[in-house]
Order: sequence, then structure tokens, then C-alpha cells
Amino acid sequence: MKSTDNTQRALEKLQTMEEVKPKKQKSVRVSLEREWK
Repeated sequence: MKSTDNTQRALEKLQTMEEVKPKKQKSVRVSLEREWK
């Protein structure tokens, strides 16, 4: 049970990381666009 719990947590962490990455890229793009304008 413990090993499956650990893998589940790792998968959840990876999912959240993947979800956060595009958001950060978007914010960076927006800040860059503001600087150019």
C-alpha cells in the first residue's frame, strides 16, 4: 500500500508540475509583451 501511495503522490506532483509550467510560460510571455509595448 505504501509503495502505491508513493507512486500516486509522485504522479500527482508531476501532473501539477505540468499544469504549472504552461501557466508560468504564459505569465512570462505577458510580461515580455508589456515590456515591448
